[in-house]
Amino acid sequence: MSRASRRREMQDQRARSPRDGRYAPTLGMNAPVAPNEGGTSADTTRIAAIATLTVMSLACWIVAHTATPIAPVVGTIGAITGIALGVISPLAGTILAVALVPFRGGSDAVPSSLAEFFRGAPLWGAVARLLFERVAASRRGESIGAPSRLMTIAAVAGALIAPLERITATAMHTFPAQGSDLDMLSIVGSQSLLFGAWIVSAHLPRKAVDQLLRAAAVVIAVALILSFAGWIGLKPVKFFIFDPKVFGRLASLGFPTPTAMGLAIALPLTAAVVFTRSRVLGVVLIAATGLAIVLTESRGPMIALLAIGLIAIPTIRIIRGVRVIGLLGALGLAGAALVFNRYGDRFDQLLAGSIPNLDSDLQRITSWRAGIETALAHPITGGGWFSLRYWNDGELGKANVNLSHNIILQGLSDGGFPLGIAAAIIVLGSVAVMIKHWRAIPISWRMAAITVVICGLWDMPQMRAFGALFAGLALGLASRPVEKSEALTS
Repeated sequence: MSRASRRREMQDQRARSPRDGRYAPTLGMNAPVAPNEGGTSADTTRIAAIATLTVMSLACWIVAHTATPIAPVVGTIGAITGIALGVISPLAGTILAVALVPFRGGSDAVPSSLAEFFRGAPLWGAVARLLFERVAASRRGESIGAPSRLMTIAAVAGALIAPLERITATAMHTFPAQGSDLDMLSIVGSQSLLFGAWIVSAHLPRKAVDQLLRAAAVVIAVALILSFAGWIGLKPVKFFIFDPKVFGRLASLGFPTPTAMGLAIALPLTAAVVFTRSRVLGVVLIAATGLAIVLTESRGPMIALLAIGLIAIPTIRIIRGVRVIGLLGALGLAGAALVFNRYGDRFDQLLAGSIPNLDSDLQRITSWRAGIETALAHPITGGGWFSLRYWNDGELGKANVNLSHNIILQGLSDGGFPLGIAAAIIVLGSVAVMIKHWRAIPISWRMAAITVVICGLWDMPQMRAFGALFAGLALGLASRPVEKSEALTS
């Protein structure tokens, strides 16, 4: 018997086996049930455990927002229960992480590093379970249609290397040793989250992905409502969101630019879900997201919206004049908002006969050079956490730069070539897979991945949890060229 015949026979046996592939929707998670039966006691116990851990983690998240001495302890318990939830049900854990990441992880009584980690903790339980399932399936000789082994190894390596930036910073005396453990937790809850989210979205079964995206649409809608409420000054919502305004810019989901990047990346994924339910609600979601991004005054996400809008035009199969005019009008307004948002005052300077100052744009080039030089100076370890804060270029007037402003260069400068290469494999590898299987990948997934690339050209989605989470999810979805087997636990 040939190898192909043996593989087909094994797949047929698994298809007939009650162990694999028998999934029924329960509480929004895929709980396995035995064929022709109402479910076993083990299934009931699993569902009860999922519900209990979800409630416990959410309760801890709420209590952590109170200014009490027990808030840090409760936050720690919430993180542990979230991880346990992800191990039991990767889908439930990922949904919980998506629900928590856009918002604050606790009150000021909770250390910011712990709060950062708490929000994304459920995802790490999901990562551990899915990787275990992949290794186990591989040892059994099962084909699960998982993404390439190289990309998966790069994602694991990137997630593990990123927290070491803090140790490097201590060794280089750019940060004190005190508090390094908490800072490493913060990195796990932000930069590492991009790699973890990639692993999850690249390995979850397709049905679980659909459920995840439906949940994400609800979360983004709630986040937008709370963001606008905070923008107009409603105090109760400040209990859960970040400072709604930073230098007059919308920053309610972490900081202005990370808020904009996370929303821009999430928009194609969530809008596709909402449009299947209601076109009116879909238009409202797009308009609200666009307004929020404009209020952040961030260029990269605005340019990304223009790009994905142009990409969407050829996909309109039933072309009507009103639709095309409306879409082009929306793109025109977005372009005008981008130009005047960034360069409006410079037009005034030109009209007044003076030369506008473009130093802030040239600073990007300086930051890219700084990232490359730091990586070359420290190829193995990089310069450590926020290494570019201490870099200056004497030839350009000692122009101080804080970040490399590039998704790959940031990894190179802070984590050396190991982290930079890991980031490059995930970003460029996902793009390569997407291009190779362009027609097989849903357009909303492609648009989200393209948004990550555009934003990542001169910003770093991975530096804050909200942007890191959705960037990782988008790139992972782009790495799924074919339908996945349901063998992996959801």
